[in-house]
Amino acid sequence: MLVDGVRLLVLGMGMVFAFLLLLYGCVLLLGQLMARIPLPETISITSSRIKPPVVPRSSASEGEVIAVISAAVREYRDRDR
Repeated sequence: MLVDGVRLLVLGMGMVFAFLLLLYGCVLLLGQLMARIPLPETISITSSRIKPPVVPRSSASEGEVIAVISAAVREYRDRDR
């Protein structure tokens, strides 16, 4: 019975090893294949065509924002109790 277990162990590990070798070979083959295929030229975009993102301005002062954030954190922590 122990011999059968060892035989099954060797067979299973051999199958995994064979699969990993096959996977390694496929990755190498695809790497070489992709190296031979020329990449398309990249299109450069000039900075004059790119508009900066619009950030909305808040009418609240910095102190008000801190107070609102503090109240939200306190409410969140109190809700879990």
